[in-house]
Amino acid sequence: IGYGSPFLMLNNTLNCEVRDSDFLQPMSSPPGGDLSAIVETQSSANKIENNTFSGFWEQLFMEGSASGNVISYNFFTNEFFAAGATSYYQEPDIYANHEAFDMMNLFEGNIMSGIQFDDYHGGSGYNTLFRNWIHGMDNAFGIPLTNNVKCIDMCRFSYSNNIVGNVLGSPSVAAVPNSAYLAPTNADANVHYNYMYRLGYPDMGNDCHNDNDVAIFYQVYVQGVFGFPITFDSRVMDTLFRVNNYDYVTRGVPDGTATLPPSLVYGTKAPAWWPTTTNAPPWPPIGPDLSQMTGLIPAQMRFYNSTNTSGGTNGSTNAYNPVPIPAPTALHVVPVFVSGGYSPAADGNVFEWLKADAITGVASGNGISSWSASTGENLSTYGGSQNPTWNSNVKNGLPAVTFASASMQEAFTSSAFSSQSQPVTIFVVSKTVDAPTGFECMMGSYGAGTQYEVVDNSGPGVLYAGGAYSTAFTFDNNWHITMLVLNGSSSKYRVDNGSDTVIKGNIGNNAVNSLEIGRSSLHTDYWGGQVGEVVFCSGDQSANEAAIFGYLNGRWGAY
Repeated sequence: IGYGSPFLMLNNTLNCEVRDSDFLQPMSSPPGGDLSAIVETQSSANKIENNTFSGFWEQLFMEGSASGNVISYNFFTNEFFAAGATSYYQEPDIYANHEAFDMMNLFEGNIMSGIQFDDYHGGSGYNTLFRNWIHGMDNAFGIPLTNNVKCIDMCRFSYSNNIVGNVLGSPSVAAVPNSAYLAPTNADANVHYNYMYRLGYPDMGNDCHNDNDVAIFYQVYVQGVFGFPITFDSRVMDTLFRVNNYDYVTRGVPDGTATLPPSLVYGTKAPAWWPTTTNAPPWPPIGPDLSQMTGLIPAQMRFYNSTNTSGGTNGSTNAYNPVPIPAPTALHVVPVFVSGGYSPAADGNVFEWLKADAITGVASGNGISSWSASTGENLSTYGGSQNPTWNSNVKNGLPAVTFASASMQEAFTSSAFSSQSQPVTIFVVSKTVDAPTGFECMMGSYGAGTQYEVVDNSGPGVLYAGGAYSTAFTFDNNWHITMLVLNGSSSKYRVDNGSDTVIKGNIGNNAVNSLEIGRSSLHTDYWGGQVGEVVFCSGDQSANEAAIFGYLNGRWGAY
């Protein structure tokens, strides 16, 4: 068979259980063939639990619509690439699929160097990785495998998967050049780098998605006969659910936090087979929410305590030096992947980009007289007795600019601000705290017919633009992301994850020639609140709004 001879083959099976076993490949020299420990094909509702795997090229190989299985609390080590002892090339311990369509499998509590969902013969979906330590490090038979390190590799056509509560990487992996995410902008990846995630790339071994660089026969065959382009698959990222995963590149939990159960298999109580001695491993053993994120599992203890499991050569042993990894603190959401990796810096439509974390050299709570623009013109305050303040760690670990009283002046650009003809689009991350009776301006250009204001003199929390009140526009003392498209009678707005709403009245077609935040220079009324980020774009950006909202929400976690 193409994937080598397995020690155990589960073919067309149902409700089988493989547990408490040691799959070892003893030999006098490093392995050089396609030898698998377990191959599971066209099988469902099986459990593979509390086993050790050492010395195979394909330690656990799943294919042929292997679905509805539980792979839990197994220990993998000494994964070895068939090319030989000098390749230093790491292969995943688990091939989660190799044909279409492996789905609804749960991988929980395992310790391994890597897992891959390939698309060589088809895709996969609806699988869950929960509380695994995928460390990306392995010294197979004493040889450090430092190339092609990818903790989680989900190739194209891997859709609607869940990655929850895992620990990715290790101190040793993070000590060499690495990248948290292999994004579509990396058309040609460096196999000498380590990636916590590789998402949407073609097939098993390719670290590129450029059609001209593809050389392996299968992709040439598919492209030449069936016409499938070898391109990056953004749906892998767009349909992926991730939360509470710690990685050693960002040294944090970049995809947000959630309250996690101890186990999806056993609920809140440890299984009956879990050791109960005084030196028993903790339950649950793995997760960013634990005081030690990477505890031992019984299979791991069994492997290193055995006197007959070296399975190696050249003096290699099973000596084990556990690395205590403390739980992270000050967790917050940072951007990961959002609709193809949007960034205002790379968007040629952006002509003004302000973010509070670009303001430097000021202590939290102190007033500021200027706001450095990441793109466009720097802002300065209008002048007065008191400036707005810069405050650190306001939302999602990020700072914000605070307007808190009538004496705090607005920040504004001069008349040299790039005059933009409608349509233009404004994205704002803000929190309204105080909307006094009467006029108050959040941002815009008063008197030009294009201002974007929040007022309450005709009802709490309504939008006012171009002389017309919009429909209800509730500000509830929470952070929101707002989009306003100024485009004459086609003007509209959107708040958070809502839908586009047409603004009542006619905005007019005036140019936008200035920017004011906090208070209009022509009025004494003020706006009380905080602003974190502002993105001004030329044109109607409705077609790109999902990407921009995704970028902003990834940074601020507003909704």
